[in-house]
Amino acid sequence: MGGGNRAGNGGAAIGPLERAQVPALLVAWNEAFGAGRVDFIPRTVADWEARFAGGPLSIRSMLARDGNRILCQYAADPQRARLHGAEVTFAQVLDTFVAPELRGGLAGARLLVRTARAFFDRYGAGQGAQGGDGGDVLYYGWPVPAARRLGVAQLDYTLTDRLLLLGREVAGVPDPPAGAGSARWGAAECVDLVTDELFEACATAWEACLVRDSSWFRRRFLKRIGADYRVLGVGEPRAPQALAVLRHGDWPLANTVAIVDWLVPEGESEAGELLLGEAHSLARELGADALVTLFPPWSPWFERFQGAGYRVHATDLFLVTRPFLRRLEPLWLRDNLWLQLSDTDLL
Repeated sequence: MGGGNRAGNGGAAIGPLERAQVPALLVAWNEAFGAGRVDFIPRTVADWEARFAGGPLSIRSMLARDGNRILCQYAADPQRARLHGAEVTFAQVLDTFVAPELRGGLAGARLLVRTARAFFDRYGAGQGAQGGDGGDVLYYGWPVPAARRLGVAQLDYTLTDRLLLLGREVAGVPDPPAGAGSARWGAAECVDLVTDELFEACATAWEACLVRDSSWFRRRFLKRIGADYRVLGVGEPRAPQALAVLRHGDWPLANTVAIVDWLVPEGESEAGELLLGEAHSLARELGADALVTLFPPWSPWFERFQGAGYRVHATDLFLVTRPFLRRLEPLWLRDNLWLQLSDTDLL
């Protein structure tokens, strides 16, 4: 522990993650996130590769090491994004930690700040980025309160918006219209799923968003280890008119069905009604107590779901952003950034 304290006070070697360091990283990650949790399932190399190694962009990760032991990681998952129609890179900050013995003290905070600043210097757009793809124009996430306070004070984080969920009880949801034209698609149908044109139709109304093309969809939902997603669609898998992705679990409350992604053009209100009716039917069949989803308040779907009996619930989670373009100010992001539960690591 003495060596860790010396490293926390400035002696740690800081540098980007190398592939050979992944096993040591996972030892430290499991120790940091599994401490005191009886239900914790350790992450394996196979889990890490499935989560991070298959994306179109390389993982962003900066490590602080004391010898072979990893004491801190600042990391983000980069994604192709659209900003005013141009392709850029957004990245969600996640899996960031300091070693348990350094938590809660000044040494751990200093080490995290040093590691994060090295991260931004390497990967941020316009910072001489060395990530291989021009750098990231926006970092975002929903950090725990202590990390949020430290980021605002030391790392130029900005509080952008409170996470507002839309939710309703399953009891009393209306039956779908007779002969409804939506369908539940299993693994066989989803292999042929093509979302590119549907995404383009939706994105005409979005100034800033992640690119939800077919490769993103497969990587986010079909290849995620340990996650069971249900896909609902209108039309055919190769040319869907509308899509919704659901997951049954215990977030934010026990026995809840979450509508994780809603890929429906604003003008397709009838298709949206069909999908929502099918989602309600599925929730009833699963015996769920509640349904929840997330839309930005500026989206018409935020109001339409309230018309379908959903109510707004404020959470204790806050969207925090760290932009590398001046025009990505918090108020603009609040009113223009398309975010859903699929854009978080909550589900």
